[in-house]
Amino acid sequence: CERCAPGVSDLSRGLKCPACSSGTVFAKTPAAGPAPDARLLPSQLAGVVCDKCRHAVTKTEAGKLAALEKKLKDIVDDYTKEEGKSIQMLEKDEQFIDQHFEQHVLADLAWEQFCSHYAAKRRVQDQRRLLQRRCDFHKAAYPGLSGAHAWALEALGDCVRSIAKKGVVGAESNLTTARQHYSEANDILRLMFGDDHEYVTDVDAKLVADD
Repeated sequence: CERCAPGVSDLSRGLKCPACSSGTVFAKTPAAGPAPDARLLPSQLAGVVCDKCRHAVTKTEAGKLAALEKKLKDIVDDYTKEEGKSIQMLEKDEQFIDQHFEQHVLADLAWEQFCSHYAAKRRVQDQRRLLQRRCDFHKAAYPGLSGAHAWALEALGDCVRSIAKKGVVGAESNLTTARQHYSEANDILRLMFGDDHEYVTDVDAKLVADD
């Protein structure tokens, strides 16, 4: 498939341009053949061009960008192992992502962890905000049918529905929004798995429950 083709832009590995900071540089996909490990290599960033200022990433810059990726991976691993992160730490780590990353799978994995921590602290609006960012990422990075995009939409629907069930102002509007997320998720899942698959019927049940 096009995502496995060697040497093309990897839309799930985009960082802020080191020259202009407003554009995005996307790493190249790995060379053909089995990779020895899952490392994100600087060589896959060297020479790629910013989509705005057209700056070509140097080898030195590629090394620095790869170091930022390594730091973000360490952050994700840390959140996976440790519970109870403070709000200040969550905000600090999100600021780090926003400063250096534009459209990156490691940012998505970090947001997934942040959502769990915000949910535990009952910070449902922060959870909703990051779930929306996850949906936006999957839509942009994995065009076409994507189960990950569908499940991110379903999770966002669950979050919005939970807000509506609290009876706050705008509950009906939130229920309508939740149904839209569920419907969009099911459109993807139905094409991928068929009408009778549990992935589809589970979302169908949520749609019926909200009617």
